[in-house]
This record gives sequence, structure tokens and C-alpha cells, in this order.
Amino acid sequence: MPESATYEGSTPAAFYPLARADLQAPESGTYYVAVISIEERGNYGISLGYQEKFSLLERLLIPLNQIKPYLWGGQNLPFIFFPLGLTLAAGILVISLKKEAASGFNPARWAEARLRPK
Repeated sequence: MPESATYEGSTPAAFYPLARADLQAPESGTYYVAVISIEERGNYGISLGYQEKFSLLERLLIPLNQIKPYLWGGQNLPFIFFPLGLTLAAGILVISLKKEAASGFNPARWAEARLRPK
């Protein structure tokens, strides 16, 4: 077992790299990888390739796509959604406290005033 974990930048995952293979597949086809542990049971992950590239949609959906890794890491759903709930509650509280100040705000009027020549 390695002394320290490798941490994924965009997920809560910590990996202990146990093996590495660097090769090119000789031809197109279906390849299989088997993971065997005689001593312990546990989760495993595999990374293929050298570079991560994400589309705009993938980047926007990161919060939803991270639910599975959090569950895989042993966290429960209430714990996963707690930061989101706390952020929404704080936002609603701030809006309700500033409601009077915000009620006079009209984006259309603000834009019109900014576009009107002096």
C-alpha cells in the first residue's frame, strides 16, 4: 500500500495507486481488465488515457455527477446535500432580509439609464 493517497482535483476521491501499465492497444477491439484482491474487499477505480477533457455540458453537470462518487466514498445523501441546502437557505435569508432594498431594483430601468446618452 502506498504511504499517501493521490487526490482528484474535481472530486472528493482519494486514490492509492497500486499498479500502472503504460501501453498502446495493438488493434481496435474489446479489452477486459480484471481487479482481484485476495486480502480485502473494497472499491476500485481505473483511469484510461493521459488527458481529461470536458465539454461545457459536462462541466455544468459536475455537481449532479458527483453524487455517485460521494456515495461510493461512503457518504449518505443528507450529508451530500447539506452544503447545497445551507447555501440555498442562506441565499433565501439574505434575499428576504434585503427584500425592501431589492424591491425598488428594476433591471430594465437600470439598463435604460445606462444606455441613455448624457
